[in-house]
Amino acid sequence: MRILKIITVVSLLTFSLTSCFNTSWTEEQRKEFETKCSQTDTFNNVVFQFRGFDNSEFDSIWVKEYKDSTLVDSFRVFVWPSQNPYDKERKERSATIERTMNIKNKYHFLLPGQKPYELANMKMIMWAQYTMTSEGWGCVMGDYTIDGVRFEHNANPTFIKRDTSVTK
Repeated sequence: MRILKIITVVSLLTFSLTSCFNTSWTEEQRKEFETKCSQTDTFNNVVFQFRGFDNSEFDSIWVKEYKDSTLVDSFRVFVWPSQNPYDKERKERSATIERTMNIKNKYHFLLPGQKPYELANMKMIMWAQYTMTSEGWGCVMGDYTIDGVRFEHNANPTFIKRDTSVTK
């Protein structure tokens, strides 16, 4: 089963990489690629953004993967410090999860001092790919929900720090 998954992922990556450089697709080729993309069950190497968190709050987080309500995996992810010392308001940080993730599963991101964020209801979408020499199409995880809020055509899920102040 694992070998079948690896073969599928390698085939899809090869298809995605070779197809994204094709600038003369027919409408039929584009529709075929879009259909294959929407049927993809896994994705790799997505950049996640964390907004509103100071560098001193954490350097890594736990991610728990659930299939239905069953915990199937958990792993730690390193979070990069903010690279812009002048941007004191947004405090944007990022992390890349360099593993295969399943769009049918739910992922809980455990950030210190926050209720877990839930990434779910993911879909693979066809996405325009532009380079200096050409344009084409790629397949990315770009539709999803975070804590039940739908995001469409957004390739980098962003977790925004919840207000922890008490105002009464």
